[in-house]
Formats: sequence, C-alpha cells, structure tokens
Amino acid sequence: GVIAAAADNGVGVAGLASRHASIQIMALRFLGADGGLTSDAVRALDYAVSFGVPISSNSWGGGGSSAAMQSALASASEMGHLFIVAAGNEGKDNDANSMYPCSYEADNLLCVA
Repeated sequence: GVIAAAADNGVGVAGLASRHASIQIMALRFLGADGGLTSDAVRALDYAVSFGVPISSNSWGGGGSSAAMQSALASASEMGHLFIVAAGNEGKDNDANSMYPCSYEADNLLCVA
C-alpha cells in the first residue's frame, strides 16, 4: 500500500513513510465472496490488538449494531488502538441512518468518507 511505500526515493509512486521509518502492515481478511460475520470482524480486531497493532484501516461496512463489536472496540481503545472505518458509499447521513461500524460510539473510532 501507499502508506508503507518509501517517500522521496525517485522510483515509482511516493508513499507516506519517510525513508527512515519502520512501517509494517498486517493484512487480516474476514470477508469472502458471500460477505462475512461480525464475529469474524471481532476476532480480526482482537488478533491485531493482541499483537500491539496501533491502527487498523477497515474499509468494510454493513449489518447492524453488535454488542460484541462494541465491546471489542472498547477493549481496543484501552490498548490505545485507533480503528479507522469507512463512512459508506451510499451518500447518506450516518447520524440519521446508522452505518456500522462507522456508527459505533467509541473514542478510538475515526469514520472517514
């Protein structure tokens, strides 16, 4: 990804990392051709947090609210984890029409459009 590509190296696409930065990426997949389960999203988040991953980028959405996911987000917050999520592609007001995971109430959640 561009986030971990070297910056200012004069070759190809410039990334966001300085040439002295130590960037690592952990890819976790829980969705398949038929979608996925919130329980698997919770497992993926818990796994990342257990390894001290400070930030996760989550471009998935759909389904309703889940107490298990809310709890996992709270636990991740206690560990200093930032959970970045997609606002959705429907052009709707997420405050008026809940879109999860964007609509969870969590201090460590950053919803981006």
